[in-house]
Amino acid sequence: MSKKARSGLPFGKVTPLEIIEKIGKDGLSGGIEDVCLFPTYSCNLNCYMCHVQHVRDKDNNYISMDDWKAAFKNLNVSKMFHLGGEPFVREDMMDLIEFFDSKGINQILSTNGQNITESTAKRLAALKNLACIQVSLNGTEEIDGKIRGSPHSYRRTVEGIKLLKKAGIQTWIHAVILNENINDLVNIVKLGTELKVDMINYLFGQVMSEQDAEETRASIKKWTGEDVNVGGYIGEINYSEEELVNSINAVKEEAKKTGIQVMFFPRIFGEHPEIYWRGTLLEQERPICQMTLMPPLTPIIGPEGDVVACCIIDKSFGNIKEKSLEEIWDSETVRNFRKGLINDKLMAVCKRCPSGDLIKVDAKKDTSLSNKEDWNSYLSLLTKELNNLSELQPILEKVSPIIFQYQITDQPSFNYWHYFKKDGVSLGLGEIDDDDVSKLIHKTDFETLKSVNAGINNPIQATMEGTYEVTGDMTKLMACAPLIPVTAKAHNVVIKDFLK
Repeated sequence: MSKKARSGLPFGKVTPLEIIEKIGKDGLSGGIEDVCLFPTYSCNLNCYMCHVQHVRDKDNNYISMDDWKAAFKNLNVSKMFHLGGEPFVREDMMDLIEFFDSKGINQILSTNGQNITESTAKRLAALKNLACIQVSLNGTEEIDGKIRGSPHSYRRTVEGIKLLKKAGIQTWIHAVILNENINDLVNIVKLGTELKVDMINYLFGQVMSEQDAEETRASIKKWTGEDVNVGGYIGEINYSEEELVNSINAVKEEAKKTGIQVMFFPRIFGEHPEIYWRGTLLEQERPICQMTLMPPLTPIIGPEGDVVACCIIDKSFGNIKEKSLEEIWDSETVRNFRKGLINDKLMAVCKRCPSGDLIKVDAKKDTSLSNKEDWNSYLSLLTKELNNLSELQPILEKVSPIIFQYQITDQPSFNYWHYFKKDGVSLGLGEIDDDDVSKLIHKTDFETLKSVNAGINNPIQATMEGTYEVTGDMTKLMACAPLIPVTAKAHNVVIKDFLK
């Protein structure tokens, strides 16, 4: 599956700050690369923190398959995220997924797992472009049932996960951090390890106040001239900052002990949870909303074909039955909305939103490994150390043969490849030509790549955020997730020689 660069955005040639400032002036999106789809707002559970409860009564007129086919006939989209509501409440959900799969679109699905059957799992496993399925699970049985309004939700979700794993599907647990589960987060890691899921993704519960909602309505009125309804969960945080930090540290320690991959979204939350607890993101940092520039939330399409920019804002910018998605997404109203988000530093409800990211401003860069000779030496030692690690061989048995080709946007002379075979890893500088082996092309800047090797940055998360581009079979990429901590372990052994 090929992945095109965003039209109009000189990838790798200007800093993110410069790109964002440009969008702040003209409001243009730079093209559509990824789409977030809400196939339905309906659900078979009743999670109190659900962000689409305020629009569930609108979910009564799904657009037809012919409408979907017409809308995507000439649209070159590389990745699609299915959210909800619960997607599998739709009787034709598998037909919809299979249609997008036939278009070569990599898909990530979020589900509560309640409607996963053996038959559904088999159909999902037959897809060519399914990257992974994220299954929502917010704690152990009693806690999860309390959050989701069903005493049976936990058992049905666990059964759904087992069916997905049995079918060989990349499966993640998707957990929202809330008042009820703040001291149960580490148990989700233990459960995920037992179920052998491929990743656990934690999000901070997007709690907002009535004042946040009121200020947000005022911002949108200023940018678009329209009054809108703002939904989402209005409530309070009843646990302490210390409880949050301690629970996250416990999660990280348990994950390190068990070897399971854990991700915090967005990354700034995992690194500085106190900012989210305090609600000071907009004051302390320079944030950006991913829907204005970066995937995955750009743009969102609802079940009736309405195009929106945020699931908690009840504002349609147009319908794909009436206009093309490209025309809607760069219409005057959307451009004004986008410029407002950038120039006015987002909305009040954005301060705890998982779709946030930070604008990268110029900073003093790490000069280590800055010449090609040191880089070559580092890579050679890294590869040697990888082959020495006992953890590597079981991973190679599952993923080999596969080639990782690294294209470094700001240092192309540093490009290299790793060839993963059952008997070990080999290395080479430049480009490798082997059409008989599956290849994943990793494209990012030098500093990001070093942070990924060091285990500071997660390449899967960076890919979802749009800062790390991958061309190839996304299913293969997800299957290679266990290589992340192994590479970091090897890196930490060899890097000391280059930081003296």
